[in-house]
Amino acid sequence: MDYGISPYDEPYARPRRRINYFGWTVAILVLTGFALAAWLGSFYIFDQPERPDSYRILQRLHKIEPPKRFELTAAPAGEFLNPQQLYDRYVGMGAAELARTNAELVRNYIRNYQQVRGLVPYVVGRYTIIAARQLGPGDVFTSGMVALTNAVDNGELLMEHLYPADPEALPLMKQTLNVGLEIKLERTHDISAVIHAERLIDGRIMVTAVPLLYGSYTVTRGLGSFRLEPPLTLNLTAGWPLVKAQERTAIEQRIAEYQ
Repeated sequence: MDYGISPYDEPYARPRRRINYFGWTVAILVLTGFALAAWLGSFYIFDQPERPDSYRILQRLHKIEPPKRFELTAAPAGEFLNPQQLYDRYVGMGAAELARTNAELVRNYIRNYQQVRGLVPYVVGRYTIIAARQLGPGDVFTSGMVALTNAVDNGELLMEHLYPADPEALPLMKQTLNVGLEIKLERTHDISAVIHAERLIDGRIMVTAVPLLYGSYTVTRGLGSFRLEPPLTLNLTAGWPLVKAQERTAIEQRIAEYQ
């Protein structure tokens, strides 16, 4: 009887390797964290294009279209609000609600009103220009002009009305948008959408409006005409409103001195 070692026998059994459950758990948690971060980042960027950093990223990814020119018959569904209605709508909002509303107003404009909940607020009524200036690289809209106005029928409402245009149109625009000029916005041919609302320290409301038709304007006394143009991009880091508090205060102080 042979008690020798068979060539098929292993003299020493190889020890079984332990599974590192802790290591696998850590790896799974890390991968889950990466997936969650990617999802949250996508939500943050794509669902909030009104944030300056999100807007820049979407531009680099070519996921942002420039604001479009609307036709009167194809404008986004909206409601036309006079100065009193505009004041009543925004004066009662708390800070958080107003911030959410403003984010949605700008978001709708950036998306060319493709995913609007409810109706777009449009401005109607009579407004008198108290100041106008050229837009520049330090503004949200970087080319054209902005006119600061008082509502004729409500002293508690101001409006800064934007006139985006190419630089070539500026000479004629400056001849037209003079202090004292009355702007009359009517629902039959004006589609000026509210894209921001600001509650001032003294309780007044100032809205920012932009004409979605980007139409043509004839200069008084037949000197020519100019045409508005949608902006190619927005400088959201400049912040809202375009006429900041210090500039507005200086304008109103000059008006008070002349009265």
